[in-house]
Amino acid sequence: METQYDLFEMRPDTFPRWVGAAATLEHARIRLRDLSLAETTAEYFVRDFYSGSVVAFAGRAGTPRTKRRRRKVGTA
Repeated sequence: METQYDLFEMRPDTFPRWVGAAATLEHARIRLRDLSLAETTAEYFVRDFYSGSVVAFAGRAGTPRTKRRRRKVGTA
């Protein structure tokens, strides 16, 4: 099976570091959860190899994070 997702580790004050790959998004998310639960100081993300988009993210201690929606200037 062909690799489609890359997993990266992001520690405070460093650049992302590649830590592995997965063939499916489901496997990538499982690996992401396992990595983030084992390490309390790093954050992890999954990048789609073909589109370059970040498709999953886990904060410290396995906390899933989502992208924040930006408010337009001048709106409440």
